[in-house]
Formats: sequence, structure tokens, C-alpha cells
Amino acid sequence: MLTSITIRVCRLERAVRVAQRLLHGKRFDLRGASGAVLDADDMGRQLAAAGRQRWVNAACLPQAFLLWVLLGIDGHPAELVVGVTGSLTCFGAHAWVELEGRPVSQPAASIQPFAELSRWPVR
Repeated sequence: MLTSITIRVCRLERAVRVAQRLLHGKRFDLRGASGAVLDADDMGRQLAAAGRQRWVNAACLPQAFLLWVLLGIDGHPAELVVGVTGSLTCFGAHAWVELEGRPVSQPAASIQPFAELSRWPVR
């Protein structure tokens, strides 16, 4: 919910800049409930599950933004990507996170229809 509000109030560009400044040079150790270090795909799957339970907004942009911030906090060189697809009569957009050139917690085929519009590195 806070992620959605931040993106709406600040607009995505500003929210990204604020997150980049807050994350610059910082690293935290994020661990799962079992104490094990979560990998990027685990984080993405847990956020998607939280979205299905309505604990976080289920839309792709708030989830991707939150995953991007969490991965940045954990020291991963993640990138937030927004892509578009369609024509004048049918338009679509999608947001996802990439780590080392591959989408996190979703198949690469799911992003193929989208042409990259914007990309933001964590740092």
C-alpha cells in the first residue's frame, strides 16, 4: 500500500531517485523467516504471494518497485524496467525487475512482448 501511494504521490521518476539516494552505499542483510538468506527469485515469489493475499498491491509496478528496493537493500545490482506493447487501439504496459540481464521471478517469455521504455539501476 505504501509503495502504491509513494508512486502516485511522488510519480515514478521521483520515487526512483529518492530510493536510489536512500540506497546509495547502504547494504542490509535480509533473511527469511527461517534465517536463510533469500535469493532474488525467492523475494519476488514472496512479494507475488503477498499480492495475492492483498498484503501489498498486486499490480506489477508497485510490486516491481518494492522488489527493486528490497534487492537494492540486500546489495543486488537490480534494475527496474518498464515496458510497453501494443498499437493505437490496444495498449499494454508492464514493470519488472532484472538482475544480471534476466527477469526476476518470472519467465523471460512473459516480458518479450514489451519494448523497454525506461530502466533504472539501483545505484
